[in-house]
Amino acid sequence: MRARIVLAALLALASSSSACKKEDPPASYPASPAPRTATYPAPSTVPAPAPAPVAGAAALGLPCVGDQDLQCPFAHCVANRCGGCTNDSACKAGSRCFPTFLGYACFPGGAAAPPQASTPPVPANTPPVLTPAPAAPGNAADPLDALRARCVLVTNEYRARVARSPLIRRNDREACGDTQAQSDGATNTAHGAFGRCQESAQNECPNWPGPIEQTVDKCLEQMFAEGPGPFSGHGHYLNMIDPSYHGVACGITTLANGRICIVQDFYR
Repeated sequence: MRARIVLAALLALASSSSACKKEDPPASYPASPAPRTATYPAPSTVPAPAPAPVAGAAALGLPCVGDQDLQCPFAHCVANRCGGCTNDSACKAGSRCFPTFLGYACFPGGAAAPPQASTPPVPANTPPVLTPAPAAPGNAADPLDALRARCVLVTNEYRARVARSPLIRRNDREACGDTQAQSDGATNTAHGAFGRCQESAQNECPNWPGPIEQTVDKCLEQMFAEGPGPFSGHGHYLNMIDPSYHGVACGITTLANGRICIVQDFYR
């Protein structure tokens, strides 16, 4: 009996000891080292020093499309212009920014090129400058002499727009042109007298209202405005700009009804 009591006491102590025991913390092991990674330095964010600016204004330069343009042998094409510079960065390799009479510009490096005056660039699509054609002497006794001279002048201005050489005033044919204008006005037939003055081509403004001082300009303006297209009237524009013609005579007359008749005879 005593043995049972002792065994029961031992079991109670064992049970009590098991209920109060704390779990030991898990063994602490050193953490695994982090994976090794190759770390490269970031590219430097410190900007490179800018080229020192020049102590003056840049030259105007020349119009351009790209660095390969012939007018850009020493400078980069920047904002569609090349040649002028405010520092060496605007110049190509081997060139530097030097002073000239027109401002700073790019030239081969080593020594500044001697200042040279340059000719301003000619804008694209500009008609060539044409030397005025020699005009035959006018007739001071002719009250319409100034209008005939203007007829030739305005015709040549229109020809210059399409790069045609100017026509010579054929005042030796003007009296004949007057008779053509009078005849066509009387018969009310445009070009009815064509060929009488040995002309190669003819333009005509028959029976126009005055005043006569304005009729010449309005007549020529309307002819040139026809243009070269398929609906260009009767070829007035083509006669005015034909490069094979070298002279023109303007016949002018006032009809009995007060209207004006103008004939232009063209000669090769």
